[in-house]
Amino acid sequence: MKNDENNKRCPYLREVVMVFCEAYPVKKMVPLERVTTPSHCFGTNFDGCALFAETAAQIHPPSNKKVSPPGSNGVRCPRIRP
Repeated sequence: MKNDENNKRCPYLREVVMVFCEAYPVKKMVPLERVTTPSHCFGTNFDGCALFAETAAQIHPPSNKKVSPPGSNGVRCPRIRP
């Protein structure tokens, strides 16, 4: 039965894993297979990401430091193949 259902689907319909950064001000879904550069996001050193640090500082800001909005330091997402 499942095979019959798959045969009736549009041939251009494809399932892909998408990723996005919740801390980045613009929510853009990116297919995981198109992320081509190494990223802090995919390893245990995610806290090395400047955007992560900015967002964490906003959640728990030091009492004497002004915090700017996430993404305002020019941090860019990993490079994406066209």
